[in-house]
Amino acid sequence: MNICLIGDGLISLTLAKALVNNKFNVSLYSKNIKNKISENRTIGISSNNFDFLKEEIIKINKNLYWEIKEIEILNEDNYDNKIINFKKNNQTLFNIIKNKNLYNLLFQTLKTKKNFKKKIINNKFFYQKIIKNNTYDLIINCDSNNEISKKYFFRKFFKNYKSIAYIAEIQHEKVNNKKATQIFTKLGPIAFLPISDTK
Repeated sequence: MNICLIGDGLISLTLAKALVNNKFNVSLYSKNIKNKISENRTIGISSNNFDFLKEEIIKINKNLYWEIKEIEILNEDNYDNKIINFKKNNQTLFNIIKNKNLYNLLFQTLKTKKNFKKKIINNKFFYQKIIKNNTYDLIINCDSNNEISKKYFFRKFFKNYKSIAYIAEIQHEKVNNKKATQIFTKLGPIAFLPISDTK
């Protein structure tokens, strides 16, 4: 079975790896040679989903992710009274991994597979051709901002929250850094997501 994926984000690459593992032929089309991923952006994946990712899709070295064993949510008006404080017998609740690390791992592994090809979209007529040519048994569009999405999924709800997210990496002294914290302030939420015992 020949499958076409459009887009080269984390969702597309993860899906490509799952399909390649199951012996499907996958052609991934993207506008870029390689997607530019933020250095500091991270993704939190629940423990069960992370186990599935490691067992069924791709092996991930321990040094690429960080386990979170406690979640606390606070209000700046009363730090002593936690809105939520969740932990469970020292079990891992979710894992933090840098988007860039996961992206590079998936991409490098896929490049070595014979049943995977990455192709660059180099003209505006590509989207019309790929639908008309019937080359693929299945086309999966993972890009919400291309001609296919605009043509077939044009009814969208837009909401302007008038907000901006700032991401920074803070270096600190070595501590037992297994707790994720979110504080609700008058100006918006601040989240602290550990990625190591010093960051």
